[in-house]
Amino acid sequence: MENDKPTPARTIGPVGLFRKGITDPQRLLGTTVGRESLLEETLSKLHRTAHKNSAQHFLFIGPRGIGKTHLMTMIEEKVSKDNKLQSRYHVLSFPEENHRILSFADLLLGIIDLLANIDSNSSDESDVLEEKNAKADSVETDRWQTLYDTLSEEEDDQKIIDTIEPRLKAYCKKTNKKLLILLENLGTLLGEQLKKKQDIHHFRTFLMGATHIQLLATSTSFFAAITDVGQPLFDFFDIQVIDDLSLAQTLELVRKNLEWDGQTELLGQFSALTPKIQALHTMTGGNPRLITMLYQLIAADQVLDVKLNFQKLLDQISPFYQDRINDLPPQERAVLETIALMPGDLKKTPANIAKRIRKSPQQTSSLLKRMTKTGYLLVIDNPQDKRSKLYRIKEGFFDIWLAMSESRSKRKRLPFIVDFLAHWYPSQQERENKRKEMARQLEETSNIASIAENSREMMDYLSDIGSDSERTQTKLSLAVQEVFRGSIDDSKRLLKETKTLQFNSPQFIWMQQQVNQLVEDRLPIDNRQRIEQMIEYWQTQRSGDLEKTAILAAELGFDFSEAGLHKLSISLLIETIPQVDNTLVKLELLEQLADSQFIDGQLVNAEKTAKQIIHTSQDIENMTWAVKGNILMGKIYFQKGQFDTSLNYFNQSLALAQEAGNREQEGAALNNISQIFKAQGDNDKALGHLEQSLVIRQEIGDRFGEGATLNNISGIFNARGDYDKALRYLEQSLEILQEIGDRSGEGTTLNNISQIYDARGDSNKALEYLEQSLGIKQEIGDRSGEGTALNNISQIYDARGDCDKALGYLEQSLVIRQEIGDVSGLCATLFNMGHIYLQNNEFKKAIATWLKVYEQAKEIKLAQALEALEGLAEGLGLSGGLQGWEELLIHSKNDS
Repeated sequence: MENDKPTPARTIGPVGLFRKGITDPQRLLGTTVGRESLLEETLSKLHRTAHKNSAQHFLFIGPRGIGKTHLMTMIEEKVSKDNKLQSRYHVLSFPEENHRILSFADLLLGIIDLLANIDSNSSDESDVLEEKNAKADSVETDRWQTLYDTLSEEEDDQKIIDTIEPRLKAYCKKTNKKLLILLENLGTLLGEQLKKKQDIHHFRTFLMGATHIQLLATSTSFFAAITDVGQPLFDFFDIQVIDDLSLAQTLELVRKNLEWDGQTELLGQFSALTPKIQALHTMTGGNPRLITMLYQLIAADQVLDVKLNFQKLLDQISPFYQDRINDLPPQERAVLETIALMPGDLKKTPANIAKRIRKSPQQTSSLLKRMTKTGYLLVIDNPQDKRSKLYRIKEGFFDIWLAMSESRSKRKRLPFIVDFLAHWYPSQQERENKRKEMARQLEETSNIASIAENSREMMDYLSDIGSDSERTQTKLSLAVQEVFRGSIDDSKRLLKETKTLQFNSPQFIWMQQQVNQLVEDRLPIDNRQRIEQMIEYWQTQRSGDLEKTAILAAELGFDFSEAGLHKLSISLLIETIPQVDNTLVKLELLEQLADSQFIDGQLVNAEKTAKQIIHTSQDIENMTWAVKGNILMGKIYFQKGQFDTSLNYFNQSLALAQEAGNREQEGAALNNISQIFKAQGDNDKALGHLEQSLVIRQEIGDRFGEGATLNNISGIFNARGDYDKALRYLEQSLEILQEIGDRSGEGTTLNNISQIYDARGDSNKALEYLEQSLGIKQEIGDRSGEGTALNNISQIYDARGDCDKALGYLEQSLVIRQEIGDVSGLCATLFNMGHIYLQNNEFKKAIATWLKVYEQAKEIKLAQALEALEGLAEGLGLSGGLQGWEELLIHSKNDS
């Protein structure tokens, strides 16, 4: 037996929002909510008056969008389907806008024009009149048309009235039917279009004296002609006020429309939709037109259609609301516009409103109370504190019109749709799912312009919802996509919007720069790939896939570090790490973070991260990660020049690695310890540790570690003056590092090779290697290495006698050393600066600079610097080598 196939959803037909005749009448009847009793009551009254020699006239009052036209259409449809009513009434339905009716005579001309058209179209297949009657009707139709043609250009209103009124009476008597006239916007007609009092009197006489005429009219509000006891139409109509829908009715309206359109999937989720529809109800105030308009977004994502309908609405209601706002004093106008334009997340309390209009709380409170009394505002208790009040504009359409009028020239998006989407997709996860759906739809239907444009529009609206971070991410992502589509103006607009959010994360600053370059078509290929990777990372992060987010963050962080974008890498990792639950993955990201912080010179932050690695490794009893944490701490303290503390950490790492039998980490620990002994001047001990490290690293095939150790061994032979041996080790190291792509190590090795050539007196070759080293260190963002290369370049120019150039390089190096807290490097740079000052005959400046070197080298026991200072002492006339510097230091402190 075959499985039952689900019933396919109907194609969503057009839903008329402004004009009748667009929506299928059956749909109107099938989706009507909250108006059933009023409809039945009106039909019942029509039944009762159908055979009476009297007439009852009805007036339905309600604001725009409340469903007056909907109600009139249903009455017309019901009458046409009810045999009894059809046999007793000719239904004449005027268009919603009747701007041509400027007199009572014009109204009568409109009636006979409708009769000419109605009679010619009154028959259908189910009720075909006999040929004789059909011919009679045709003759009657021709007569009405002839009469209209004769009178339509007649200038004498009274002649028109005297001709038409008796013809209408005779026609009704002959057909035994009343004329049921459906007329909208009666308040406008009587208040603005029929200017002469005699026209109003004619109108009243026509309705009162003619039992064959029955009027059903609508108005957006009460008006003087019916409320003023001195007016002819006072107490003349059966008035029914149409209210906004209740919450239950709003839910029912959406449900009925979903059922009509066969939206089975959404109906199956209706309980989940309920809180969103509740928010929609609050937002619209239960206005049926707004709810129906936004239903298109619920059922079919037709954001373009909704936007177009809102723009039509704006144009339609502008004259009406312009008159209303112009009638208000300037301060009250300012209050209305302020409330309309306040962001949805800002509570409309008197205090907040006062800040926005820059008035005192007392003035603002008085204005708000007055406008509440006059019916412009509604006030409720603030649910959050129960003490303050919240204000909103009473008529929802007025609120929207004010906001839309203000926003039209300033931005592409309509605030009301943004608010709706924010309510409909309240969580980041829901918004991200929608973005993915729209992106997929855009890809699959790119050749169908209307669908593709709608998808782009929806994504554009969604970019205006969420936190500053989410909005910045999505706007930058869309800006990139718009460039690829060739929409440069849209890309620039989105880019400009990100700058107003003031979310100054390194990621966003970098992305803004890249998108700017992309717009100007000057973005390098590598960075094109990186921005696409960044967009993928953001999308994955927002989707909640934490595992994939961590993987992408690690890949991107490494790539950024390799490119020297350490601050970007740090920002990315700091953002990702708290979201990672897997401890081992978190440790890998923490190690990457500490490395980036270390290279960027953020030693304090690097130390915090390294300690976190150690504590986490202890919690999970993972010795491998404990070794890594101790190595990181040793490197940080080495950089600070605190060699004893650094050695303690390196020794701990060695002991843990040996205990765990981890040969790779053991080799690394021995290499690191060697650098402490070298810095303290014990080259023999340093070489011993390096040789042990080299054996291990070569034995296990650790090419990266082998290259680093060979480099460090060369430094020992260089210090001993054995330049040939030092150069051989360096060349071996360089070959390995270039082979494995270790750019940082390659830069260091090039720097060290330069020192060999400099020692041999080949300054040209030395400078060549130093410039290569500097280029690499700057490229990868190795601040420490950059400072070293600059320092060493200065020595080439110093030896050539170009003191100014030498000092320029030293000053650049000094800034870097100070920024990153590289104490040993700082000593080297200051020492060399002292030499330049001495050559420039700035003796006191030279001594003061060397004294700084002595003070710091003494504190960290930096042997190389202390030996150099000892060698200077005799030439400067200081007694007892280092003792002379000590005496000078004490003397300078006493003087200060």
